[in-house]
Amino acid sequence: MDVVELCRDLIRIDTSNPGATEQEAAQYVMGALDGAGLDYRVVEPAAGRVNVVSILQGQERSLPKLALHGHLDVVPADPAGWTHPPFAADMAGGMVYGRGAVDMKGFVAMMLAVQLELARSRRRPRRDLVFCYLADEETGSELGARWLVEKQPELLAGVAEALGEVGGFSVALPGGGRAYTIQTAERGSLWFSIRVPGVAGHAALSTATNPVRRLGSLIERVGGIQVEEEPHEAFRQLCLRVAELTGGPEGSAERLLEPLGAFGRMALMGRRTTFVPTQTLAGRAPNYNVVPAVAELGVDCRYLPGGRERALRALESVLDPDMSYEMPANTLEAEAPVEGPLVDAALAAISEHDADCRGLLPYVMPAGTDAAALHTLGIRCYGFSPLPLPDGFDYPAMFHAVDERVPVESLRQGKEILETLVATY
Repeated sequence: MDVVELCRDLIRIDTSNPGATEQEAAQYVMGALDGAGLDYRVVEPAAGRVNVVSILQGQERSLPKLALHGHLDVVPADPAGWTHPPFAADMAGGMVYGRGAVDMKGFVAMMLAVQLELARSRRRPRRDLVFCYLADEETGSELGARWLVEKQPELLAGVAEALGEVGGFSVALPGGGRAYTIQTAERGSLWFSIRVPGVAGHAALSTATNPVRRLGSLIERVGGIQVEEEPHEAFRQLCLRVAELTGGPEGSAERLLEPLGAFGRMALMGRRTTFVPTQTLAGRAPNYNVVPAVAELGVDCRYLPGGRERALRALESVLDPDMSYEMPANTLEAEAPVEGPLVDAALAAISEHDADCRGLLPYVMPAGTDAAALHTLGIRCYGFSPLPLPDGFDYPAMFHAVDERVPVESLRQGKEILETLVATY
């Protein structure tokens, strides 16, 4: 089946998380695999929350396996403001529009198209390929990648490396030519709910500690946290390679990466640990004249691989002695070598299909993906869902965005690159 039609079919299935389930999309995948005579395993941790794992046997069964993983769920989409309905999968101006076009039903379609094509042609890849069509990535992977890792790791037995989001897209270089990105690390996340105590009372009479006023200075302190740490190896290598490819200016990373546009800005976000205040909660009384006894501050922290304890200490250093916190959610970090046979094979596959490719750019993904869960099994995870993009297309801006869309020809060319890579590696 054509990868574009697979992508459109998947987009038309609303798998908003929260708000829907992955069941219908998983059934679509299973139907395609059934039609090709391919085996698979179904993992359903909760009603409708469906994961599908299918192994395509290779010629050299002794080689470590390669996994390809993509999530079936998407973030919700309010149709207001969309040029095309978010679940209509309309085609216009050479683009497929719809929620999940980029994040990440486009790559799921590429995975499925490659698996079906290899089965149809009866070509066996060099090594076993483990195709993972997963649930629940958008709300923390608990019913998807984390479930597989913690409850059924035997489905991933023998997997040494994995390919998933977010990388593989092309970046126009100053002076001509393109480079392609490869995510070799991603930051972990910690969510903090900080409790700020005070003394309740009447607003007109209160002279005691007001927790709402305390929030202001706490927000400033949290937003100003600077963690003492070295840039990750992937960020250092990114800067070196960009300088080599562009003859970039000496000086700051900002000056070096700024000519790379949206990707450069995204890559800069992954160079250090960050703390961002995101929520405040104080005062539930219907009247404004009540000083609450407690206020709360929500904080999103993203830390570099290996920096979890540094991040905790940094947060604790700006809290007053009577403040406390809980961590309602967290994800682990992931990292893989910036060089190695799979990275070399990815570059070779791209170069076979794109004569203007001048190299690969490793980087640290600022946010998290299912790779963090797979990494706990010792799997070396790379963000590589290849997409040769037209110059000026702001790929990072498509994630969770109004009018999310992907170029039709990018999907088709990306599928060819992916097939070349996984068939021969």
